[in-house]
Amino acid sequence: MPPALETQGLTKKFGRHIAVSKLSVRMEPGEIFGFLGPNGAGKTTTIRMLTGLVRPTSGVARIHGREIGRDSPGTLEGVGALIESPALYPFLDGADNLSVLSRRFGKAARRSIHDILERVGLADVAAKKVKAYSQGMRQRLGLALALLLGDRVLILDEPASGLDPHGRDELRQILRERSRDDGVAVFLSSHLLGEVEAICDRIGLLQAGRMVAEGKVSELLRPHTWRVRIPGDRVREGHRIALNTPWCRSSAVIDGCLEVELARDRASDLLRILVKEGLPVEEFAPVRPSLEDFFREHSSGGSRE
Repeated sequence: MPPALETQGLTKKFGRHIAVSKLSVRMEPGEIFGFLGPNGAGKTTTIRMLTGLVRPTSGVARIHGREIGRDSPGTLEGVGALIESPALYPFLDGADNLSVLSRRFGKAARRSIHDILERVGLADVAAKKVKAYSQGMRQRLGLALALLLGDRVLILDEPASGLDPHGRDELRQILRERSRDDGVAVFLSSHLLGEVEAICDRIGLLQAGRMVAEGKVSELLRPHTWRVRIPGDRVREGHRIALNTPWCRSSAVIDGCLEVELARDRASDLLRILVKEGLPVEEFAPVRPSLEDFFREHSSGGSRE
């Protein structure tokens, strides 16, 4: 079967400025992919190309094997998208907004609309005019529309914007259910790195229009730094031993403990040497980096989109 979403060499230029350069991404059904980058890195331009709102300069984007913009109509069938703030009819109520907007892309049963509104926590205000909705309620309604249309792929740009912590928890649960139970592929762009780390299977980091890092979250955040507790004055001896090993990238004594950065899969080797030298190692634990740490390390600002 073709991938749920795929780009090959996707590039967009605005005059001489390259907003996105040779982007290649592949997503399988049921996968949640976090699309990260600093402001101006090219994320929104990419999402607009994925939803057919912007035509690429070169390269292709496909949804379930159908090229966006070429194999139309029907290229975006089964795709739900939320890009920045949702565009809604303020003088219609929530349910009528979904009914009118969904008819533009295909019929939706009234029962489905009710179920979706209930799932995003808007069933009690379904008959309320959208002009009276709070920002968080509007965001939930935009998400409801994306969920209503996206039974194969969801493309979400800052979907948690305006949501309180409880709302973000609900959003995370909804996306997990959709990916796990329904096989929906979720392409998620967000600045809430904690949310991305908690929910995504893989992430890609865009920097000045280019993908500079991509992979499974568990692999990208694999610890390379280890905290070693050696009591008394012998911590300095441990520091010297660590620095003399060829696969030790750095070692420092911080608050009476060693913090040692090692080459991959060499932690057990260092521990074995320290014990062999008779050092009383009381603690030897990984210092797992957060996604925020990873983002800061690999990102140094963006470019104008």
